[in-house]
Amino acid sequence: MVAPWLVRFIRAGAPERVKAQARALRALLAPSVETLLPLARSAGVADLIHRAGHLWVYRSEESYAKDQAAWRLRRDNGVVVTELDADQLRQTEPALSREFTRGVLVEENGHLGNPHRMVRGLAEELQRNG
Repeated sequence: MVAPWLVRFIRAGAPERVKAQARALRALLAPSVETLLPLARSAGVADLIHRAGHLWVYRSEESYAKDQAAWRLRRDNGVVVTELDADQLRQTEPALSREFTRGVLVEENGHLGNPHRMVRGLAEELQRNG
């Protein structure tokens, strides 16, 4: 019973499939903030969208090295990443523990300050405008 699922799972992890999946995800996710912003403005909730980026931090060179294939895949798909050493990490995030020695910053990323309020605001806007 598990064998058919396991075969599909293994095939999905093949390098060429992973690269194709990453390209597809990039095409879907890259314009997400720009797509959401006009809707959020209309609904009065654009202030919930924060474009501060995402910072990944590593405690060791070994853990940083283990993620390099994933970072290469992102770069190959147009994601701009900034690699940071320990000093650059402190400049970027002064309160960060000194146990973190490496980092990667993706400035194009963002987050919602209050996802529930965003969804509620968009739903109310949809109801108002039919």
